[in-house]
Amino acid sequence: MTVLPARQARAMRIGAAFEPTAAAYYRGVYPLEEMVRRGHEIVWPENDTGEARIAELDSCDVVYVFRRSEEALRRPLAKLAARGVGIVWDTDDDLSAVPRRRPNFKGIVRLCGQRQFT
Repeated sequence: MTVLPARQARAMRIGAAFEPTAAAYYRGVYPLEEMVRRGHEIVWPENDTGEARIAELDSCDVVYVFRRSEEALRRPLAKLAARGVGIVWDTDDDLSAVPRRRPNFKGIVRLCGQRQFT
């Protein structure tokens, strides 16, 4: 495998929060480990819970969130986003396809500010 030289850019501080599942490894952990290899700093989640270290996210350039949406996380992330911190929500699902008849539809729709990249 040929690795192209990285652009000269400053290292980023990246916060992370995961749903503690096996999928979190290939969706978040392994890619973030590669980011460390490339010189970036990661604020890893708490132990095996996958919960963000909320107090340490203030100094992050971006926060990556995999399948978490609890209120205790959304509120501080909304404040960070208002200050210009990038927030990446990875649901691993198409939330725009949730049927309206689902009991949790209204809660999910609030998280549906997704963008399609093709």
